[in-house]
Amino acid sequence: MRLSGPQTEVRAGYFVIEFEHVPAALRPLYLQVSTSNSFDTIVQTVPVMGDFEQVTLTGFESGHYFIRATHEDTVVSETAINVTVSHYPVWQALTLFCIGALLFLLLLITLISGHKKAVNND
Repeated sequence: MRLSGPQTEVRAGYFVIEFEHVPAALRPLYLQVSTSNSFDTIVQTVPVMGDFEQVTLTGFESGHYFIRATHEDTVVSETAINVTVSHYPVWQALTLFCIGALLFLLLLITLISGHKKAVNND
């Protein structure tokens, strides 16, 4: 069985893992997530219920993660995949939020002043 994931750095805390050639005998399938390629410490185990060809994993902080597939405590994926998550910096998110708030405020002022002018003209 083969796993594939994002080939480039992920800029958000979620990504899609795809499965290839998963026989029915390997269901239910579990994805183990670790911060080391030796899987000494398992950060998360995700059950894959159903006959899916892909699953979205969410809630990851910035860092390097290794993911492999298991079935009944046996590793069934050919290799573990490596995913790097690197969130946008906080200053960039706050800057975009402030720009959006400013544009919303300008829209609100325009609507209120236009309404006042329309009421005064009646």
